[in-house]
Amino acid sequence: MSELKELLELRRDEVRPDPGAYRRLVSRHRRREVARRVGVVAVALALTLAGLVVAVRALGSTTRTPANKPSASPFALLPPAPESSVWGRWSTKLTNADAGVGPLRLAGSYRLIIRRDGSLELFLPRGRRFAGMGQPARGTYSFTGGGFTITTNVLASRCGGSSGKYTWATHSGQIFFQPAGDSCPLRRRILSSGWISSP
Repeated sequence: MSELKELLELRRDEVRPDPGAYRRLVSRHRRREVARRVGVVAVALALTLAGLVVAVRALGSTTRTPANKPSASPFALLPPAPESSVWGRWSTKLTNADAGVGPLRLAGSYRLIIRRDGSLELFLPRGRRFAGMGQPARGTYSFTGGGFTITTNVLASRCGGSSGKYTWATHSGQIFFQPAGDSCPLRRRILSSGWISSP
């Protein structure tokens, strides 16, 4: 019995609980809980920032353009429009900031009338005498296999009597002409600028 007592005395430190062990265990648990909460907050912030970036990009892509400036061409997004959709009165405005406008000196406001009878008139900005004596550039068009062929007397010396082939799409009161073969750079640039329906 005395031997057992001596053995227990020798090992009492091993048997007796350490009073600081509980404090260390609680402290470790608290650190883990703080780390977990920080991780959750970091993930929530990252998701919120990603959502804001997506929202800003979406707002940027749907921002309305001014009434005198058509939006970007929708050819990749829209189905073909019926032939009757080209008929009407259209307007557009070109600025020197638009690609290809400055070198051709095309800045200004344009009006286009496309009639059911196959005739059209292109009214040029003041000071432009491409058609001669300030008269509108007159021309004709005809539908050909999903597109149409247009002939105008714009810049009679360079493009008069020549024809250009185009396809078209409409979207939200706008019409977009896409060149499918036109050797007249002036007509090609003016027509492909995008047009807004006008009274």
